Amino acid sequence: VGRKNGSGDIRSEIQAIDREIEETGGMLGGWHSQEHDFFLAVWTQVFGANAVPPDLRSPSFRRSVGQLREKALVGVPSRTSDEVEGHALWYCAHLRKLGEKKQAIEKWRQMKESDHQSVLELQDSQEHVCGKDSNYSRQPTS
Repeated sequence: VGRKNGSGDIRSEIQAIDREIEETGGMLGGWHSQEHDFFLAVWTQVFGANAVPPDLRSPSFRRSVGQLREKALVGVPSRTSDEVEGHALWYCAHLRKLGEKKQAIEKWRQMKESDHQSVLELQDSQEHVCGKDSNYSRQPTS
């Protein structure tokens, strides 16, 4: 019973993260797909393909956001410098939420695997006690 509640808790956690992602701009942060795709290409040039959000307090992050802003404004002229910076901050938060979701899913998988292993162990112990080919449940009553 405790396991089911744990699984339900994790499911609720994942659903809450999904709602939060949707409420904060979805997968594109409120930008059009072409704008966001260009932003991601520039992000990858500046920060690399690493999906770990950088430390927002570091001086290197501030410098990198400046580079990002300059490059992104070339390909997304409809956005202001402040909008690009805001999107960068949104994207960092978005990456963190995706990381939280990934951890929750992994925790759920491990729990399911553990539950499955427990069932197999229970079946093995029942076979050991009753015998593998036991007809115990099929014996007629007198």
